[in-house]
Amino acid sequence: MLPKRSEFFELLAAHSERVLAGASAMLRLVSSLGVSQGDVAALVEEINMNEASSDQIKADLMTMLHKSFVTPLNRDQVYALTLDIDSVMNKVQDVAQAVSIYNITESSRESHELASMTVDACTRLTRA
Repeated sequence: MLPKRSEFFELLAAHSERVLAGASAMLRLVSSLGVSQGDVAALVEEINMNEASSDQIKADLMTMLHKSFVTPLNRDQVYALTLDIDSVMNKVQDVAQAVSIYNITESSRESHELASMTVDACTRLTRA
């Protein structure tokens, strides 16, 4: 019998938790537009910190994937899942950068709905 590597699951869970934290900060960012401009810079920084942490977890996952002979899931699936989770975090960071770069000061009802749906999807991902 070969040992199971629980580290993969721990890193995948940590990766999804960082994305959920970033998405939650994005929802707070979108909600604060037009209400409290002072919070915008802090929330953008929080999203950037979550993205940096997410990138480190992605790098750790990729390193572990390349060094492991046996993985708990199909190697290609772990790789694809890691990249997909990272892609979500990058899109969240794109929103924060757009708000910062273009000095967006108001948000629409639709942007609130999209941010809420993102948080809901990230919550479900973290639970899975």
